[in-house]
Amino acid sequence: MPITLQDVAKLAGVSVGTASQALNNNPKVTEETRSRVLDAARTLGYVLKERREHAVQRMPTISVIGVLCKHDVGEPALANPFYSHIISGIETECRKLGIGLMVSSIEVNPENRPVEWPAMLDNQMVNGLIFLGTQLEAAAYAAKQKLNLPTILVDSYAPSLPFDSILTDNVQGVELALNHLLSLGHRRIALLGSQESCPPSILERRKTYMRVMGEHGLFDARYVANSKLSRAEVYREALVLLKQHPEITALFACNDDTAAGAMAAAQELGLNVPHDVSVVGFDNIALAGELSPPLTTIHVHKNWMGILGVRLLLERAAHPEKPKSTTLVSTQLVIRESTAPLRH
Repeated sequence: MPITLQDVAKLAGVSVGTASQALNNNPKVTEETRSRVLDAARTLGYVLKERREHAVQRMPTISVIGVLCKHDVGEPALANPFYSHIISGIETECRKLGIGLMVSSIEVNPENRPVEWPAMLDNQMVNGLIFLGTQLEAAAYAAKQKLNLPTILVDSYAPSLPFDSILTDNVQGVELALNHLLSLGHRRIALLGSQESCPPSILERRKTYMRVMGEHGLFDARYVANSKLSRAEVYREALVLLKQHPEITALFACNDDTAAGAMAAAQELGLNVPHDVSVVGFDNIALAGELSPPLTTIHVHKNWMGILGVRLLLERAAHPEKPKSTTLVSTQLVIRESTAPLRH
């Protein structure tokens, strides 16, 4: 079996991250530790530059990745069911490559802009960053960023900053959801879980809903409920909407959590899901399959977004001159029991 970085770290008596830093000549590593790691690498025949130059080129240029995951004010940190899957993908890829990982929450306001920054940035603990779910502005970031670190945005936005991004194809996802409902005969389809000031990904879902419904001559502003991306708020909005407009036969919610609120509201009003009203969500978190009835939704490849984030970060570190890029990750329609053909 090939010798791994873990084998070198074990023989040298250090962590995998320290072994990687030593082999990459990181100045933070002491000479004594570096010498011990190099001796272990030579003993095991692992990636010695003078013997295997090409292998050195494949070694990660980043030894410890810092992940900053958005944390809404007033909610538990790192408990988001969407981002936990992305973090799992990041962790899987880091373990595979022998890269250290640090995860911290970053508190954001309702627009997903940071209001408090973690100590990770001040203490220079990492040499690469992945942001999850945040919206960064150049001035605020420049004031806080003390290191010139390779940075990748996953489900995050920073139009004025030169960072690569990995985003969900929200347009495709909304089109899949609405085309599914339209194919079942639904024409009065309401939108829940968005407002004009919502984060970019949700705003994109909102605008796509309006466009698609408009293209079919079906857009009705009365069927657009304005609220935060909150199950409790969507529950209240859905109660009002369905009472005022009993002709509505389908609900599209901007994520699965809000779809659960919409479904609860419909059921409280005595409506049967899906025979009286169909419901579609977005994201395909675990909750979607646990609802009664199980939720039809749009699957987002959350785990893969994390894996791709690590790979793109390593590529950016190796090629800092590479043009800024945005990767769109496709979506899939998952049909469960919350949607049914329109009953005439």
